[in-house]
Amino acid sequence: MIAIQVPLSFDQKLLDKYPEIKGVQVTFPSPCRNVVSVLSKIKDLIEYHHNAGYFVSIHSPFWINVCNHLRQNLFKNSVRMLSDLGNLGADYLVTHVGCYYPKDEFLKAEIPQDLLIESLKKLSGSYQGETKLLLENTSGNSLNSDPGMLENLLKVPLCGIGICVDTCHLFTGEGHLLKDLDGSFDMVHLNPIPEKHKAFSHRDRHGAYSLLDCVQLDRGAYLRLVDRFSDIPVVLENNDVDISFKSIRFLRGEEG
Repeated sequence: MIAIQVPLSFDQKLLDKYPEIKGVQVTFPSPCRNVVSVLSKIKDLIEYHHNAGYFVSIHSPFWINVCNHLRQNLFKNSVRMLSDLGNLGADYLVTHVGCYYPKDEFLKAEIPQDLLIESLKKLSGSYQGETKLLLENTSGNSLNSDPGMLENLLKVPLCGIGICVDTCHLFTGEGHLLKDLDGSFDMVHLNPIPEKHKAFSHRDRHGAYSLLDCVQLDRGAYLRLVDRFSDIPVVLENNDVDISFKSIRFLRGEEG
């Protein structure tokens, strides 16, 4: 089920030429100065797209931190924000796990496995949203968590919380291509891996690139991935919808 990322103000008629698109994703912005107003706009967008038969995913990757329940205020505020987002009526809510700061220092470090397990158990018991919550692997850059995040998440009993795998993060953070990976996922962010994004480089800037800009995978490989994950959302996560449309035309064989 292909979906694209859209802005809060979006003309749904632009999707008419692309029947492959079954859903949309909207990103909760950060920083957000007027949370109440933005939540209202997201709720309106969800209703707008649901009425046309599209599923909707909310992406909240920034400033959420649920990997360390010992940082009580940050953990509590993150869970509250996720619960607010999870009660807007969307079909999916995707977030990053966050950073582990050892000894309260503002430094990135690998998350201890036992702490991650305990924190995610507390998250599953504290999250009050009705929307399915998914945790996304990260590239291991300075704003996010360790580069083995997906491997760690696959080991953790998530208690009803799902997994979203980002293809660019997977390569730049862990050196893997999704086509070579086994696992059960609930969503895929099908992002290109530009040539300058080397394995283990921890680069996390893919929003300006289409699937044509990926040097590791050709059209056939992408089509096999889309077919493999046909029963879950596959999101083209670009900052510009025209880039996502270009990627779809590439998959059709009309470009590239």
